[in-house]
Amino acid sequence: MSDLFSSPLLWVEQPTRVPVARSRYKVLNGAGAVVAKASEQGVSLKRAAARAVFGDADRRLVEVRGPNGEALLVIEAYSERNAFVSWPNGARIGSFEAAKRKRYRSRAILDHAGNQVGLIDDNNGLGRRYDVLDAHGTVAAYIDKKWTGVLKEMATTADRYRVEIHRPLPDPLRVLVPVAAIVLDMLFFESKDWPIS
Repeated sequence: MSDLFSSPLLWVEQPTRVPVARSRYKVLNGAGAVVAKASEQGVSLKRAAARAVFGDADRRLVEVRGPNGEALLVIEAYSERNAFVSWPNGARIGSFEAAKRKRYRSRAILDHAGNQVGLIDDNNGLGRRYDVLDAHGTVAAYIDKKWTGVLKEMATTADRYRVEIHRPLPDPLRVLVPVAAIVLDMLFFESKDWPIS
């Protein structure tokens, strides 16, 4: 299985770009080696222009590929709502959905059948530091959204995340937690599109 699903430390980075361009991510392990790349599919020049004018960024579909180009996962996210993670053949692995009685950016982690298997808890309410809890409420990982500077934070989508996984996780958390930073970014930080109207 890919190093993406076995590395205890991952860095998720985005290239500096304007918000209307397609979503792209690079995932590195703790040694700095690229273990996965992800990019949004189906974004034509016309759609990018529509995003710039109308702020149309509700649905994003990102393919996650290994360092040699092999398909690993597909992530489908709906801005500020839910995200679904599937294998390349379309079989659902799980989803990230609004967590009841939790902060706005917190998300329940569900398996393919809709059973809650974990929680991403926005523990300070600022969308910078997240605890990832397993089904028993034990912290299994941390996700930190790193500060990239005022200009990059406000004018681009060049975000950077540190994902620290404390122990080997059972399925489906083993697959969902490593891509949780990409999911959070797609849900809450990719919609920096600026409607001109």
